[in-house]
Amino acid sequence: MKKILTLTLTALLAVGNLTAQDQSKHEFSLWGTGGLSALNYSTDVGDSKGGLGSSLGIGYSYSLTDQWSIGTGLELSFHNSKTTFDSYSDSYASNDGEYDFDFYTTVSGYEEKQNAAFLNIPVVAQFQTPVSGENKFYASGGIKIGIPVTGKYEISNTTMKNSGYYPIWDVDMY
Repeated sequence: MKKILTLTLTALLAVGNLTAQDQSKHEFSLWGTGGLSALNYSTDVGDSKGGLGSSLGIGYSYSLTDQWSIGTGLELSFHNSKTTFDSYSDSYASNDGEYDFDFYTTVSGYEEKQNAAFLNIPVVAQFQTPVSGENKFYASGGIKIGIPVTGKYEISNTTMKNSGYYPIWDVDMY
């Protein structure tokens, strides 16, 4: 978190230094977003849903011509997801090092919350042209590189039951 704060403060100080230059070639921006922001993963059991997320960013664009500019910046984005399922059971043959047995497991009431934050670095090309008066039409496209900053998950409300059956003795072990 200290690195992010240092990068943000450095970028803001750089903005102050750049404002003394020719304003017609330089553009600075601040933005914030919010909405559905899922971590994309799939699960064989249960439901996986995206949660609310957000991002904050600063940007800088340099005009190459009256119509074309290139830009970059820094963005901190937050993503959330949740996976739940009521019940899951499985079994398989195993060996304890001496005897064969059947292993059984049942998981119920499973709930997992995942949170992650990324430091994104966008690189964008933008085209703009006047439409009427001060209004302009613009289109932009580019790439964004995301560097993981933090990630955590929390599992709650879960009951897990394991047992084994030894056919050699006709005994269930809990």
